[in-house]
Amino acid sequence: MKFRVEVICVNDEGAEQRRNVMEMERQKLAMETLGLSLAEGKTLLRGVQDFVASQQAAEYLERRRNCPSCGQRYHSKEAGTSTVETVFGAVAVPNPRWERCPCQTQGAKTFRPTATWLKGRTSPERLYLETKWGSLIPYEKVAALLKDVLPVSESTHHEMVREHLHAVAERMEAELGEERQPDPVKPEADPPKSARKNRSGDVDAIFCASRGGRVVGGRYYLRPGAAGYAERGFGRCVKGRGYCLAAAREETWRPSEEDLRKLTGG
Repeated sequence: MKFRVEVICVNDEGAEQRRNVMEMERQKLAMETLGLSLAEGKTLLRGVQDFVASQQAAEYLERRRNCPSCGQRYHSKEAGTSTVETVFGAVAVPNPRWERCPCQTQGAKTFRPTATWLKGRTSPERLYLETKWGSLIPYEKVAALLKDVLPVSESTHHEMVREHLHAVAERMEAELGEERQPDPVKPEADPPKSARKNRSGDVDAIFCASRGGRVVGGRYYLRPGAAGYAERGFGRCVKGRGYCLAAAREETWRPSEEDLRKLTGG
């Protein structure tokens, strides 16, 4: 049997645009031929994504082709396209430059109508995946994983993942604002009865601190009689009476999935 996957776009006026996305054939049924293969699924997603994106961009440009003041059609200065990396592959988005309408006497003589929404060259969901996975595994493995399971472009590489993750991290730092020392919470002079000890005699206790309105905490071993400070993720936790944090049980703060989605625009 043969299968043909077709995508249909119906605009507000009822006009239809069609594209044949993929065709495939099946003969003998087996576990290997049941349903779509990974390669076929990636091809299908890439084709649908390209068609949907092209229709969206064309509709957007057509609605803004006339001057809102006088209704005259903008003259095209130059055509152009911009490639946007999405979860389901790279899509070429029309990005023309139009001349300013004669009825407008101020501002630039030319403009790009897509500038109102085309922010960057990577979709928020793609940034979210790269940032989440890049905080857990090496960048090279992130790039390889994206290529294995999603129809991303072959140009995807670890340097791209690193740059995107660092950009998101800088946005996080900007939103957190200027760093200040956290407010330490001192333990009691004697460890609580419920506190556990490891083989070295260090006491297991909980410290909490706040930074920028965010409350953070972690479980650490406190070493009796030690002096100094212990670094923790961001900021420092100050020693208590006769105790200080031992770096052996130090934990690193990671942003939640909700934080990442907000920061990447998803």
